[in-house]
Amino acid sequence: MNLFESGQLDQMPLHGQIAKNYQAKGEGDLQVKAWTDYLEFNHQNPDLSQLDLRQAIAYAIDSRSVEDLIGGGA
Repeated sequence: MNLFESGQLDQMPLHGQIAKNYQAKGEGDLQVKAWTDYLEFNHQNPDLSQLDLRQAIAYAIDSRSVEDLIGGGA
């Protein structure tokens, strides 16, 4: 972010509230682009190699809340 703010970087991906802050200041040309974020489990970890544990973690995650937090609800 420092490189962008100092003018040494022309573009960079921004997520959620950070993008909204730049937009509110009128700084730069903001464009909405699609991307995918995901959580990846380390299957080499003895605990996480168990399918039922990975499924339990996946079911416990409130995907909508994560989306709102990371993506600003976009």
